Amino acid sequence: MVEMKLTRREALKLGVAAGVSLIIPGRSLSAQTSQLIQRTIPSSGERVPVIGLGARNYRVGDAKGERAPFKATLKAFADLGGKLVDTAPGYGNSETVVGDLVAELDIRDRLFLASKVDREDRDEGLERIDNSFRYLRTDRMDLMQVHNLRGVDTQLGNLRDLKAQGRIR
Repeated sequence: MVEMKLTRREALKLGVAAGVSLIIPGRSLSAQTSQLIQRTIPSSGERVPVIGLGARNYRVGDAKGERAPFKATLKAFADLGGKLVDTAPGYGNSETVVGDLVAELDIRDRLFLASKVDREDRDEGLERIDNSFRYLRTDRMDLMQVHNLRGVDTQLGNLRDLKAQGRIR
């Protein structure tokens, strides 16, 4: 079982936020915290919050108890207006965990999924990208990045082709 520990500062913030939500009439805690700062993606005009959820540490087993804290975090993140979830094949099984939890919570349409490709060879890169789609359980990736610019000359061509096919936004 994964144990979650709050720092004293985090606990105080939660306590203050909960207390404020009780004294401000007609406004719930989630309504007060859902006003996230957003920026516009120039190429699409889509607005996304400036803070996302990095899923690098979503490397856990299949047991529900192990995944429960991550599921709760992902649910709260989406419920409070968060959208961007960033992961990568190099982050252990995080793509599989994120894909499973997003499917369980049925929140794919509320998220902006981002992953990465980290291969220099064209075919290895395409295989890695196809795996990301499969593990994340999605037909469309919102953002695919070249991780650490590894194979950037080759992978940008792959990504442009996939974008032209409508698989990457």
